[in-house]
Amino acid sequence: MRGHERPARFARSGSAQRDHCSFRRKALHPLIGKEVRGASESAGISQIGAFAKIEAAGRDAMVPVDGLPTNRLPRRTGGAALSPMPSRRGRIELDTTIAKLGENRYYLLCCAFFERRMLNHLEHNVAGKDIEITSRSEDWAALANNGPNSREILASCTDSLLDNARFPSLATRQILAAETRLWAMLETKAGSCTCIAMPL
Repeated sequence: MRGHERPARFARSGSAQRDHCSFRRKALHPLIGKEVRGASESAGISQIGAFAKIEAAGRDAMVPVDGLPTNRLPRRTGGAALSPMPSRRGRIELDTTIAKLGENRYYLLCCAFFERRMLNHLEHNVAGKDIEITSRSEDWAALANNGPNSREILASCTDSLLDNARFPSLATRQILAAETRLWAMLETKAGSCTCIAMPL
């Protein structure tokens, strides 16, 4: 699945494969409840390719990336940070996850709805700087593996070490999983591994 395609739901066997256009959600409650319990008690894998994926690269890549978010950004390659981006008037433009993939290379993830806003916000601040802002939303795939057993599931298809000491919270690592070279981002110590399949 590429681009901004996003499944609304997955009908299981015995469930009508149709939309339920109503404010009453009783028809879907059993399916949603089972999915929530599974993710809470074990793990759930979500296809999040529909999220906006932006790359900022170049000698001055850190200038707009560091000047726009409110949070302190990672200085080392392989670090990540969660941060809102305010407008010049101090209002919140959007929330983003920012990972440092290399000395002059950053990856920014945000809700698909805000991709154009993210691009405009960055491009507005790069005039005269050595930086290239590129949307990777249609080129890079992404999966989120959330829940208390998420690390064990990822560990079953990679030889990379995923313990807290070597893969701490908000770290981004290059790994080989299921014969695919990718970036893995760990959002919490309890789990929540986000894997981004993209060129290294």
